[in-house]
This record gives sequence, structure tokens and C-alpha cells, in this order.
Amino acid sequence: MSKVDYSPQAVTERLKEVSRLSDLRPENRLAYKVDMSPAAITRRLRTVSMLRDDCLKLVRIGEANGLGRARQRPS
Repeated sequence: MSKVDYSPQAVTERLKEVSRLSDLRPENRLAYKVDMSPAAITRRLRTVSMLRDDCLKLVRIGEANGLGRARQRPS
């Protein structure tokens, strides 16, 4: 299980921090446009989740074939 806090408050704080660190000068603003609609965010989260699942499957396949070091999985 991920140790990242996905509570609404934690996500809001991370977004505020990213905004604080962003370079949103007028000449750069359009370069960083990201669709922040609920549907677009949900799409991106689903994509990342699927990629994570695929990565974990590859790790298991590698471990089963003696590749790499086996990691301890949290209980």
C-alpha cells in the first residue's frame, strides 16, 4: 500500500505547494496549462494507477525468474 496521503486535505496541500513553486509569469503560463477538470484528473489518476500495477507485475515476473533483488513488501 502506498504511504502517500490521498486525503482531500493532503492533495490540496500538495497542489498549493506546487503552485507556490511554479513559474507562472505571463510569458510561461500557457506552456504549463493542464486540464484540472475532475474528469481529466480522474483520467490521469487511473492512468498512473494502471502504470503502477504494470510495474508491480514486471517486478513479480522478474523476481519469479531470479532477476533483481526481491523487495520486502509491507504487510
